[in-house]
Amino acid sequence: MAVGCTESSNEKTNSQSVGNSAQTIENSSQVHENNLTTTDTSTNQDAEWISVMQAQSDMIQTDLAGISSNQDTFDAEGLAKSGQTIVDDTQKAIDENDNYTVSPALEEAKEHWGFALRNYNMAGQFTVIGANAYLDGDDASASTNFEKATTFFNSGNADVNLTVSYIRAYALEAQNQEQ
Repeated sequence: MAVGCTESSNEKTNSQSVGNSAQTIENSSQVHENNLTTTDTSTNQDAEWISVMQAQSDMIQTDLAGISSNQDTFDAEGLAKSGQTIVDDTQKAIDENDNYTVSPALEEAKEHWGFALRNYNMAGQFTVIGANAYLDGDDASASTNFEKATTFFNSGNADVNLTVSYIRAYALEAQNQEQ
């Protein structure tokens, strides 16, 4: 069955995945707010990228909350709309992210942030496909596509966690250089 249609363990896993995605993004926002100090960025766009990444993180957190809300009540039309919103927002973020040049100290953070954005984009696409399949009465296809969305949400979460780790290391190094 599709996510939200039954009391299956799959439904709970999928709901938890979206909730975990929002929490992971929220945690990355807190890292930016609490730990970052900027260093000389005369040749790199470190400070600008971090600021843009923060805004993207906030936007995606809002998008994930929309998916989670529609999933909790199992509003298939709402899931399709929320899924498309995350597709659109992550595509804009991918395009924007690709335009920044960061220092070697942030290169892996930027790379993993790009992976996270692409994974969330795919999760949104499979959410839309799954919701539309459900609306068309194809429960098997809906379930398969919601499971794929969950896999991509989980991969996005892992990439966000790596991004946060790299940014923390960058912030710590910046603080050590100031001392």
